[in-house]
Amino acid sequence: MFKIVETRTFTHDVKIMLPVDGGFVEETLNTTFNYLPADELGPGFLEKAVVRFNNLVDDNEQPVTCTDELRAKILASPNVVHGLTDYYSRVIQKVAPGN
Repeated sequence: MFKIVETRTFTHDVKIMLPVDGGFVEETLNTTFNYLPADELGPGFLEKAVVRFNNLVDDNEQPVTCTDELRAKILASPNVVHGLTDYYSRVIQKVAPGN
């Protein structure tokens, strides 16, 4: 049975590769997404798709609240955009086994 809901959201851990001296470090960005209709998946779709980032901490490991300003700042990082775009694309293309 397919359930019709007003707003479908989902929260997943997304691995983001960030550059550091001599290489990269993998960080986990717990992200709540909106499930968007196909006609909204064009350029810049992440502004609509990302509801919020969860479990954020600062340099001292203290919790940080995800404000709209911080969300925009995180979404300005090319590595984050690449990681989220790739992940979202794979999630929405996943099909049930046997299909």
